[in-house]
Amino acid sequence: MASVEYYINKFGKKEGRKRYNQYHRNYRTLRPQKRRDYNNGYMNKYRRARRIALLTKYANNPLHVACACCGLDDTRFLSLDHIIPRSKTREHRQHDSSATYSQIAARKDKNANIQVLCYNCNLGKGNRALCPHKEK
Repeated sequence: MASVEYYINKFGKKEGRKRYNQYHRNYRTLRPQKRRDYNNGYMNKYRRARRIALLTKYANNPLHVACACCGLDDTRFLSLDHIIPRSKTREHRQHDSSATYSQIAARKDKNANIQVLCYNCNLGKGNRALCPHKEK
């Protein structure tokens, strides 16, 4: 693959940039499987490792990551949840809105307002302070 400097030197600044962009546009559209393999392989492995690291950081017992409410320990169904909902605090106004949730959670300390819940408990809890299992 030729660099942008190659195209600029060969065709001039404007035409070189145009041809470089056209080449890469064609390259991506003609090779979608290569891009898909990259995203499904390496990137999923990286995201999975980062997700597991965050779950173990905020789990009650870092040796056994499980839902704080119902005890489900399958990491595919676990998520991070605010103990006191952000809508009830001023926290939702205090951080960069362009950062992802995992980036925000990675910056916070261990004693933050975050716990590990499964998706069912997380959705059931909503913006309440207690999970439906604990309210009964």
